[in-house]
Amino acid sequence: MQLNDLIDLDSRFRKKFSQANYEISLSEGVLTVKSEQVNKKYVLVKVPGSFQIEQEECVDVIYADFHLRTKKGETFAAFNEELLENYEPPDPNNFNQLKVILQTLAKVQAKLLVKYEGTSNMNQKCLIADSVKIFANPFTGLNQEMFERTSEKLQADLDKLLLKTHLLVPSLWCLPNNVYVNSELNVVFLHGNAQKHFVPPVLDALLYLFSLTNEHFRQKHYKFLMKNYFDSLEQELKVLHKNIRDSITEIYKDLQVRILLPVVKVLLISQAEYNSTELLDNLSNYYKYPLINQEEIYEIVSKKLQTNDFNLINYNMTPLTEKNGHLGEYYFLKVTIQDHNILDFFCKFLTTSTGFKEEMIETKSVGKTENFFYGTLYPLYEKHDLKKLLDFAPKCYLHGITGYMVLDNLSSEGFSTLKPNTILNLDGLKAILSKLAKYHASSIILEEQLSKEAGKQISLYDIYQEYLDEKLLVYDGIIAKMIDNNIIALMYMLEKFPDLAENINMVPDKVKEVIKDIAYSVLSVGKKSDHIRNVINHGDLYVGNTLIKYRNNNSVLDGILIDFQLVRYFPPAYEVLFFIFLTSAKEERDKHLQLLLDWYYNNLSRHLKEFNLDPDKIYSREDFQKNVNQDKSIAISMAFAYGHLVHIDPDLREELFGDQKKCNFYVEEHRREMIDLCWKDDHYRNVVKGLMEDIVEVVKNGFK
Repeated sequence: MQLNDLIDLDSRFRKKFSQANYEISLSEGVLTVKSEQVNKKYVLVKVPGSFQIEQEECVDVIYADFHLRTKKGETFAAFNEELLENYEPPDPNNFNQLKVILQTLAKVQAKLLVKYEGTSNMNQKCLIADSVKIFANPFTGLNQEMFERTSEKLQADLDKLLLKTHLLVPSLWCLPNNVYVNSELNVVFLHGNAQKHFVPPVLDALLYLFSLTNEHFRQKHYKFLMKNYFDSLEQELKVLHKNIRDSITEIYKDLQVRILLPVVKVLLISQAEYNSTELLDNLSNYYKYPLINQEEIYEIVSKKLQTNDFNLINYNMTPLTEKNGHLGEYYFLKVTIQDHNILDFFCKFLTTSTGFKEEMIETKSVGKTENFFYGTLYPLYEKHDLKKLLDFAPKCYLHGITGYMVLDNLSSEGFSTLKPNTILNLDGLKAILSKLAKYHASSIILEEQLSKEAGKQISLYDIYQEYLDEKLLVYDGIIAKMIDNNIIALMYMLEKFPDLAENINMVPDKVKEVIKDIAYSVLSVGKKSDHIRNVINHGDLYVGNTLIKYRNNNSVLDGILIDFQLVRYFPPAYEVLFFIFLTSAKEERDKHLQLLLDWYYNNLSRHLKEFNLDPDKIYSREDFQKNVNQDKSIAISMAFAYGHLVHIDPDLREELFGDQKKCNFYVEEHRREMIDLCWKDDHYRNVVKGLMEDIVEVVKNGFK
């Protein structure tokens, strides 16, 4: 910019230099104003807007003395150079400087959050489309339709985020960067944004981080720097305003970062002053695979390789054709690293395409629970030397409270998913029960170790009640509807199998009364016992939440548990029985039920003994049998509740649960019609008949 480019100096300049005789000069971004009385120099920083600003009185912020405009319509803020003595712009990719910059930013933002508590976004929208138009579709191999669809989805996510958030601050960031650092790592921000623009605080933090670094630096330091920023923000707010501090939850941080990361990249690339082909490549990957950010790929690979020193070549995601879960989208992730083989992972992302899914994810907090399992519980098992038991689950490399997860892709080791309506043979049942015994034993062993360390009895429930309290099986919303529909289904099945109904030998009103009691009995699941040893349960153990490895002769060699979205804390027998009744043929369980119960308990007992614990004192065979007798009828009831849904033909099941209208009509509102739709399938009829035979036995034995 040259001096003759200037066309206007604002009223504050004219007031400050009201003398008739002064001269101005401009050299290398410094404006000099001279008169007989003054000789001032001002650093110029390009900013958006041209209006008077309100100073926030933050010691770490230097405010513009005045603004000026150019013939091109640009606005520059002028800062007194004396205040910047010994300060310089930060070096690119300087870890120590950037760490302090983000810490200082957090301190400033904490004060602003308190000052502007409750401020809305004041109808200021960040339009992704406007920024996207600037660089159009520069991505090789990405068709225009997908480019536009991803941009629209990003805008919708951002709008939803801004609508819900009440934590907003006036933005400090601008390009060129308006932050200065001295040799003692003191930081000041030059605040020249003339028009107050409110943004989530995380947005500015990400903008500073990305505009001052390159990909190689962020690969190594992004995760630490963002954690350090949030820690600093929370620490400041802990002193200034506890209620606002309490709003900085894990789900807040997760949502803000995951949504704002691509927004920051779009905003930066659309800036004329910013030029980075590597960030453009980064954003290109997001547009190809919008469920994951490249910064998360860095974290995944770092954990897998146990180093952050690697060269990422590329990555791609392929959707699974088989969808075993109701709540998620599933992908294989392949990451190519220089000088390494391709790394294989399995990804899961919770989605809300139907009302059923939305209530399960947002109201029942299933993502939060699984994040607890992999983020807190699993590392606790590792810390207490339980690693030899932990092959009951895949290793996890990325997890978030909003419901995303990246695990080892065990298909390369011979494991495979089964269709959710699969019936397991004896080998398959024993393989999963072996791993279930390891899983249950782990929580017992951990509690015993913690109790020994504390010198008193420790319960994981007391420590983690927030996560282990039963949230799903509460009679309201979707669960009330589920139980009511189970009653309809049970009664309709008796019509479908009149021979079973005749075998009950009760008057119809009495049958209906007992059926209702059986259906409602599932509400007792998840309630911890005061008399029998509790364990952390999987909570959702059906075939769709397992992986199976077969030998060459098609016999089952091994099994693994997946999807820990509904972990609970109560005695183990219910889960053992539920799994057996849901995943076995009627003839198989009638013949081998006791064998399978013995198999599970013997494995559990062996694992306790391996850690020098006495099963007879902790959870004896007699305790287990008592537990079985108490919970058998409840397990059968829940097996039917699951069974008449998961044993639907997989293609039809995906159609019913994936389409909002069909889900509403068949699954939620017209259960009899849903059963009729499934009735032509021989497998479905045979499985539900076996479950109904078990239900009839419960009725005849006088369910209480």
